[in-house]
Amino acid sequence: MDFIDTNVLKESRLGRVVLFYTKCRRVTPDIGRQADYLVSAWSRPIIKRSASYRDRIIPTAATDDGTSGRSQEKLNAILARAREADKNRVRKNAVMIPQRELGTYTIAPRSDLFSGGKNTVSVDLDIERRRRNAERMRTLTRRATNK
Repeated sequence: MDFIDTNVLKESRLGRVVLFYTKCRRVTPDIGRQADYLVSAWSRPIIKRSASYRDRIIPTAATDDGTSGRSQEKLNAILARAREADKNRVRKNAVMIPQRELGTYTIAPRSDLFSGGKNTVSVDLDIERRRRNAERMRTLTRRATNK
């Protein structure tokens, strides 16, 4: 079903049926997987996303020394903040339910793994080689399917 255009898909209302099968719990696993695949394949052109993980653009934090603000916090400041939170507690020795303080990342932390210089050249060459091979494979499969 790679030949379906987005306009034809919207007019046929087939997307609603496929989306129903992704959310329904009574379908067989094979139909559910196929419906999930179709939804992800059909929604990619609409939201302008690539299927390749390598093409993802992940925003990273730009810090000078690679450390976050919370890791630079001194021990005395952490203990003072804990004492302030402890003042509001009614029973000091009672167990509290742990609450999450860290949220989700909107910007990924910067990785120092490939910042050495010599490793990035080989990684960049490898990525470029894989892209060329993938493009060759796409052209060969197009030729094979057209014949």
